[in-house]
Amino acid sequence: MARPLRIEYPGAVYHVICRGNNRQNIFKDDRDRKRYLDKLISYCDLKEVSLLCYCLLSNHIHLLMETPQGNLSKLMQPFQTSYTMYFNRRHHRSGHVFEQRYKAFVIDRDNYLLQVSRYIHRNAVEARLVHRPQDYFWSSYGAYVNGRRVRGLTTATVLEQMGGKQQDQIRNYRKYVESSAEGMSEDPPPTIKQVVIGDEQFAEEVSKKRRPGIVTCTLSDVEKAICEVTQIDREELAR
Repeated sequence: MARPLRIEYPGAVYHVICRGNNRQNIFKDDRDRKRYLDKLISYCDLKEVSLLCYCLLSNHIHLLMETPQGNLSKLMQPFQTSYTMYFNRRHHRSGHVFEQRYKAFVIDRDNYLLQVSRYIHRNAVEARLVHRPQDYFWSSYGAYVNGRRVRGLTTATVLEQMGGKQQDQIRNYRKYVESSAEGMSEDPPPTIKQVVIGDEQFAEEVSKKRRPGIVTCTLSDVEKAICEVTQIDREELAR
């Protein structure tokens, strides 16, 4: 089965999911979590990416990120490599820390940004680590509703979707998150082809925004090109 195509363009917003290799833990203690968050914020600053929400669990991570430059992969690849080097050095191990491919869903910000942020902020509750989202320290929710400062975190992009003045935004967002699916499991936002969070129309619009210079082709296209360059026919190529 082919991997979903990465779609990157200026202004895209993503729900990023990173999992531990073979479902192993990414963090052994809070020192690891702090180092991960520090590195993430530093790389976001370096690559001019906005970190909107996060939730760090033991063996996977949820991130909500906005990329004004359309450069998510240029952030994630060196960032994850840097954390892997730190983790292996500190814990005297070698090999992969993360699954080789993180998931990155492009979000229809007008219709699903709030829902995705709620899903991320309720993840620790769904994992039964805490009873309330505000009780989990390693998520960005405290910065949204309790005034806890997190360097490099941007909350305005999500809160502005609630409308009104800042205090009204915070109060309404808290109600939105904490009353969400009370007594029920929180379903993840709907996805299309493991690439887009939105409807078919949004998916079609996103496919047209693919970064210039990225060309897709089929196996048949590759065969044809090889035959033209090498001056052989397809039967000979197959042999």
